[in-house]
Amino acid sequence: MTEKNRWKVLRFLGYAIPILLVVYVLSIGPATILLDYSKSNSGLTYYEVMDDPKYQQYEERIGTFYTPLALLMDSNESFAYVVYEYIELCFVIFPVEFKSPIEKNLGI
Repeated sequence: MTEKNRWKVLRFLGYAIPILLVVYVLSIGPATILLDYSKSNSGLTYYEVMDDPKYQQYEERIGTFYTPLALLMDSNESFAYVVYEYIELCFVIFPVEFKSPIEKNLGI
């Protein structure tokens, strides 16, 4: 590899890694909303969803993916506060409500 190509790769990595880290942190809000949205549109009540092994598996996978972020939040209260506020903001922007199957059929 020539010296010029090496610097291009290093420059690309210098930009890509910080951008990917920021995207990783910002993706927790939409991931939480998508999980709750899939639960709310399942046709089950809130308590039935909590007992459904499919959604427990989804939560485990999301929890595993965001483990480094959770560890950072455990060690830094300020960062945890900012992340929780960001997740709440995402829920304000994209509200998700649980409705029973009867309410969905009636259009309530």
